[in-house]
Amino acid sequence: MKKMLPMVLGLASATFISLAGAAYAAGDEKLAAALPEAVRSAGKLNVTISLAYPPMEYSDAGSTELKGFDIDLAKAIAERLGLTAEFQNVEFPQLIPQVVTGRSDLIMTAFSDKVERQTQLDFIDYFKTGNVFYSSADHQGEIKTETDLCGKTVAVATGTS
Repeated sequence: MKKMLPMVLGLASATFISLAGAAYAAGDEKLAAALPEAVRSAGKLNVTISLAYPPMEYSDAGSTELKGFDIDLAKAIAERLGLTAEFQNVEFPQLIPQVVTGRSDLIMTAFSDKVERQTQLDFIDYFKTGNVFYSSADHQGEIKTETDLCGKTVAVATGTS
């Protein structure tokens, strides 16, 4: 009897794990079936990124390997849908046109959900962050809030938030 209990528990565990895996696979099939036909038949998810935002998305100097949180998340989403992720790196102002013109299925980059952008895109807000201020070392600690920027020269990238 003592030898039989571990065997029964092992079989029960194996059955549970295989049933859980089958349920997960069925969920994947439902998700894949909900995809637009063009995406499903292509077998890939075209993902537009802008590599200027480490640690969200980047590549090391001299390397073409894409790295970062958004890269990993896009690959996981594609895998769950039974697709492969194919990445297109563009400059920030080209992000929206990539999707609007159909060259890309989605944007996966450091990109804020703004009311004016919602007229062209649907957003899934999966990450929230606050304002961050950078300055040269000789001005370290001087800028803590937006009002500390009054009267100062500020540089920002065009089209960013």
